[in-house]
Amino acid sequence: MKQMLMGMLALALATRAMAAEPARFIHDAKITGGLVAQVGSDDLALKDLGERFHVRLLLPDAGAVEKAQAGIDKAGLAGRFTSAHWDGKRLPFAERVLNALVLAQDGIVAEEEVRRVLAPRGLLITPSGATAAAVPDTIDEWTHYLYDGGGNAVSKDKEVASPKSLRWWAEPLHLRSHNYGASFTGLVTAEGRVFHFLDEGTYLFDKGGASEPWSLVARDAFNGAFLWKVPLEGYGQSFFEEVGGQAVPDYIWRSPLSANRRLVAQGRRVYVALSYREGPLSVLEGATGSALHAVDVGGAVD
Repeated sequence: MKQMLMGMLALALATRAMAAEPARFIHDAKITGGLVAQVGSDDLALKDLGERFHVRLLLPDAGAVEKAQAGIDKAGLAGRFTSAHWDGKRLPFAERVLNALVLAQDGIVAEEEVRRVLAPRGLLITPSGATAAAVPDTIDEWTHYLYDGGGNAVSKDKEVASPKSLRWWAEPLHLRSHNYGASFTGLVTAEGRVFHFLDEGTYLFDKGGASEPWSLVARDAFNGAFLWKVPLEGYGQSFFEEVGGQAVPDYIWRSPLSANRRLVAQGRRVYVALSYREGPLSVLEGATGSALHAVDVGGAVD
């Protein structure tokens, strides 16, 4: 009897350890937010990923879905976790949208379907381990305002075509009045993430500048999941005028041309002027927005 109890305890501990593995794999891959699907299990261990993730549990029958949803509600995870029925064939996701796919059993999802739903660098996690989806050589990154340091705004992407659908959308739904400077500027991409400046102030006309909270925002490039945000200083219409001799009058859609050039993403790092008029140049970790170091350029970054 004692040996049986010890065996059951060992099995329980092993199961708990295996349940914790997916979250560890995701953290180790520097995936800090996004969309995760878990197939064939109602385990809620992925709650340790944090609030930047949405986890979709896909289960084989209605009873299992109802039980899983009850467990989600009881654990206070509604919204972050959802459960749904899966017919065992096509996963209910668009192409290249998942940051991780967790399978309770090897082979429960067809390989072709795994390749379809996983975003580049997305993880396939099974009891056998974790593998990352390859980055196709047919897609490209946009690291500077005009593609790269050369300033020639032509990408090497080979998949660009006429749009057929909307991949994702994100707030705010309304930006600053068209009588004001652009609220969304400087978008660049690297390592499957997009980074941009955003004026989150009221979209009503406000020349005073008091309601212009500017930030650097990071999102997942393939599903739009919010990753992090860092506040900016000295950005806005009242600061943009007469910068470096470049006057910016109140014409429609006018912002300094240099504003877009103050953001560069390269590999896992983001280079940005967090203050418009003053240095230094900040170097941030692309996955988290954490400051790595600063470069004193002896004045304003331009």
